Amino acid sequence: MNEQELKRKLLVWAGFTFGEYDYSSNYELLFYPDGKKVFIDSSLDFTNSLDACFKWLVPKLYSELEIDDMEIKTDSRRDGYGYACALFGYTKHLQSHSEYVTSPALALCLVIEKLIDEEGKQ
Repeated sequence: MNEQELKRKLLVWAGFTFGEYDYSSNYELLFYPDGKKVFIDSSLDFTNSLDACFKWLVPKLYSELEIDDMEIKTDSRRDGYGYACALFGYTKHLQSHSEYVTSPALALCLVIEKLIDEEGKQ
């Protein structure tokens, strides 16, 4: 799954719905969970913004998946820093880890995707 597909998957999981493409602005329409219309922009760029993740994704992690603990780690590498994320849900016995990637937001998104997929299998 590429990064764009991951963003779409996370938007849907967060409760957003997609509208039509607005050719006059070159943006895809999106509807917030409360029905308000918005264009997809950097404020919803989960894979590059921890702010967006903590606004839209993390609250749902705690409320729906009952995640109890989150850890974002950094590791110095030859090619720069790498980031990994781990989430733990003791009530539902959930645990998921990401690989080391280039940004902390992407690491968090990847581990959330794993949990979404695991929840879908149950």
